[in-house]
Amino acid sequence: MKTHGDNPSELSKIGDICDIGNGMVSGLDKAFRIDTDTNTWTAQEKRSIIQVLKAKDLDAYSPKGDSRYIFIPSRLSKEEFDTGYPHIKKILDPFKERLQERYDYNREVPYWEFVFLRNKQLFDKPESKIFIPCKERISHKKYFRFCLAKETFYPLQDVTAIYKKQHCKENLQYILAYLNNTRVFDWLIYNGIIKGDIVEFSEAPIANIPFRPIDWENENEVRIHDTISNEVELYMKDRAKEHIDIINRQFNILFND
Repeated sequence: MKTHGDNPSELSKIGDICDIGNGMVSGLDKAFRIDTDTNTWTAQEKRSIIQVLKAKDLDAYSPKGDSRYIFIPSRLSKEEFDTGYPHIKKILDPFKERLQERYDYNREVPYWEFVFLRNKQLFDKPESKIFIPCKERISHKKYFRFCLAKETFYPLQDVTAIYKKQHCKENLQYILAYLNNTRVFDWLIYNGIIKGDIVEFSEAPIANIPFRPIDWENENEVRIHDTISNEVELYMKDRAKEHIDIINRQFNILFND
């Protein structure tokens, strides 16, 4: 993959501009997923509902679905849970034995909590980010599903999250388009972690993806960045292929192809 000029000092990687984290582990998704009406829940219980994107919900650029999950604050006593979360207790109690048998990472985890929060401090940041399935099968497709996720969404264990670092001047839409570009697909096929037809998207493989930064002193490159970002926004609204064609042409200009 060509990068920004021929000067090695200008090379960059996704890990230089983004924080990356693997999703939270519930230990038993079936128990925590909410498929029922919650209008009668207490205000406290309603605050314990989070929006979640799983791998099946992701598509290139924007999600095609989402889920609601129960997420109880840590360090509640059993009495606090029993009295403060009656509707949630009724949902979780049929799964209690299985929840208590979860692998607990050598910690004592109440059955009403997620078993491993991983990078929740990162996920609590009130900003949009990029999600990608932690494993992608490529036997029948030649693209990856880097997907924009709004600030309210959390990733679960089959999703990896990518957050733009504060010092990065390129916006998230540009980074999203870059990651969905065929150049990144081709680079990962030859340089990523692949087992059979499965490409792995944990922290290290994503961090090592080469990144083509914008030269902010170059008006043409700034114009390309803004055009790509705008076309991403338009594509997520109407899914018209013409926007992807424009994005690809702009990257061709940027890479001098």
